[in-house]
Amino acid sequence: MACPWSATISLYRLQRGIGLIPAKGPGIVRRAVFWSPFALLPIAGWAYYAGRVLPQAGNEALLAHFGIHVRFLIAVLLLIFAEAPAQGVFMRLLPYFVRSELMPESELPRFRSALTDAARLRNATFPWMAILAVVIAVMTVSDVVHHSHKIIWAVDGEGISQQLGFGARNDCGESGLERHVGK
Repeated sequence: MACPWSATISLYRLQRGIGLIPAKGPGIVRRAVFWSPFALLPIAGWAYYAGRVLPQAGNEALLAHFGIHVRFLIAVLLLIFAEAPAQGVFMRLLPYFVRSELMPESELPRFRSALTDAARLRNATFPWMAILAVVIAVMTVSDVVHHSHKIIWAVDGEGISQQLGFGARNDCGESGLERHVGK
């Protein structure tokens, strides 16, 4: 039975197509060098849009709290570098299910089918769209942004900045986008 989420476009194929994943080997270093700076683009784009790239009176620049960005980059790198050891552990554990008799021989075809379906789901477009939807939903939740001590630098004078990004609402209930383009 085919996995219902399979699609012809996948992140794996895209990375292979642009040369991030070579024909032999996982290309961990290539992907780390590419994805780490790429992951900062939305943050830099927001800083540009909000006018926080360069220091100005009352506003702090993008890199004023570089510790946050460094932790983010380290997390991205660790996730990428953890893929190779995780893959190795996974490949050693799979045969153990049968050897330890945890998986009876009669269930082996279903087990293989489940693994094949999981691989198809991993390679499909749908999970990436779902992840994108979750990211957008989290970014637009005002309580997460409004009460976080990590963004206290976004305060202009008293109260939260009138130009917060990522869907955050100011004290008047307006989002930054509504303030710029109208309701």
